[in-house]
Amino acid sequence: MPSAKEKPSSFPYAVMLAVMAMGLVLATFAVYRWQHLSTGMDDARRLGVLYVMLGSDLVGLVISAACALGYTQWTIERRHLAGLPDYAAVGIGVFKGVLGFALMFTWQMAARGLLAAYGHYAGMQLVAIVGLILGHLITVAAVMVSIGLAFSVLREQAIPASPQPIELRGRALLMFTLFAWSWLLVVAQLVAPMTMDLYRAEVDALPLVPYAASIGLVLPVFLGGLLGLPRTMPLSRPFRLWLAGTLAVLVCALTMAVVTIVMVGIGRSLGKYFVPITAFSALVAVIWFVVSTVLCWLLVKVLFRTEVPLFRDERISAAH
Repeated sequence: MPSAKEKPSSFPYAVMLAVMAMGLVLATFAVYRWQHLSTGMDDARRLGVLYVMLGSDLVGLVISAACALGYTQWTIERRHLAGLPDYAAVGIGVFKGVLGFALMFTWQMAARGLLAAYGHYAGMQLVAIVGLILGHLITVAAVMVSIGLAFSVLREQAIPASPQPIELRGRALLMFTLFAWSWLLVVAQLVAPMTMDLYRAEVDALPLVPYAASIGLVLPVFLGGLLGLPRTMPLSRPFRLWLAGTLAVLVCALTMAVVTIVMVGIGRSLGKYFVPITAFSALVAVIWFVVSTVLCWLLVKVLFRTEVPLFRDERISAAH
């Protein structure tokens, strides 16, 4: 008779929620400052920039959640722990918030220096590019440093892992989806300002459209993970999930390009005056969705077909 599986530790979820809560506090503060900042812009442009800020906050929130959940789970699996006391999650969230707050003001000072050195327009372009890359790197670094510091300081209070088997398939699916969604949201963050420049006359909530579209784009990844992950997962293997999520996004993007090119080619071969319409676009979307889901399923099946460790942390866990 198989042994009953114990409920996995909820500490990674507690860390994720604490980090997200502090992220919301910082985002609220940034929006408040923007609303009370004198910029000389008209109301439409100010509203458009506000929507871009909200979208950027969403990206940072999802990246923080993915990093917090994944890195905490990786740490407890590598060290064979169940987690830390509950107050540690609060401490991680607060420390990440303080560190993020300090880094935000440091970046604002550096941005002013770039604007002064390179002129207004060129400086703004440089600030936007550097800020996008550096902002996400700072977010990931702040989360990882906060979690690593908590496990180092509170190592004597660490809760050892139970010898009973646990089931982590649901947690693995969540991490896999968050990792993939993070990449899609970064792309959406690049596209959002372009929509503002393209539709200057009608800003409204248009900058939020790419972020909303990312939910539909991540669905094939989610379904591929749901169908492809092993039925039993005593270890979630976060680094392998990150690799799978990254590759799944690339597969979906390549599939979209190939399906669009092929279908447009077929349409033009059938009629000299072929013009893509809504029904044709919907057909392309359905084909892309089905093909991407199947390819993501195969990708996950290949990466998780064996328990052979792919990364150094997995080899360490296997040795124990």
